[in-house]
Amino acid sequence: MIRDFEDLLESVDQGFRALRPGGILLIDSALGGGKVADPTQRDPITISRRETIKSIKETDDRWEPMLLPLGEGVLVATKLN
Repeated sequence: MIRDFEDLLESVDQGFRALRPGGILLIDSALGGGKVADPTQRDPITISRRETIKSIKETDDRWEPMLLPLGEGVLVATKLN
């Protein structure tokens, strides 16, 4: 489970290297209490969360992602081959 939001994309890459195909990566508080959806929020952690979610969902074909609206949001990504 990833909770280091300062360098989130690097943490996702490390998780990818550590997991076998079918392994699951969890990012807790992925939505930052609604800050990610608010375009006026420009603090570094919110920007990091926003960029990471976009990367995993839209441009990174290494993952099968699912964003769950639980608590502050949980991003669940299954590693593909």
